[in-house]
Amino acid sequence: MSKIGKQRARTMLNKWRAKFWLMQLDDLLHAYVKKCSNADTQSKHDLLFIPIDDLDTEHWLLAVISSPASLLSCNGFADSKATQQCRIFTLDSLGSRNSSTRAMLKKYLREEINDKYGFQCKCKISDEDVKIPKQPNAVDCGIYLLCTANAILD
Repeated sequence: MSKIGKQRARTMLNKWRAKFWLMQLDDLLHAYVKKCSNADTQSKHDLLFIPIDDLDTEHWLLAVISSPASLLSCNGFADSKATQQCRIFTLDSLGSRNSSTRAMLKKYLREEINDKYGFQCKCKISDEDVKIPKQPNAVDCGIYLLCTANAILD
């Protein structure tokens, strides 16, 4: 493949990745994702599944946000009746620690509340890595992500 062909293929792949909730962990996260969400995203769902493609390592992992509506109730938003604390879980089939991923997701949740509801979120958001079966090679991360999400839903 020629150099121009490789650049076109890479550009097409990057555009394809951007259409899904794939995130490059940088300050543009909220700008990417807010186009896909609305005010109901946090208030009406018990779990948010976020597949993450780390573009630096070309590795997929899964983040799950539990009880996002609690971020509204602890800020006094009248329509929310959530009783559990919001938690962010990262599930990585390579067993990597993902504290920077969780920190970026916390930042995103706070920015999303500010954008959709107009107030600063001061709630505590807990987070943790969850151990899942490790993949035996360098290419099965996407399959492990899908199987993990399916297992959570079952």
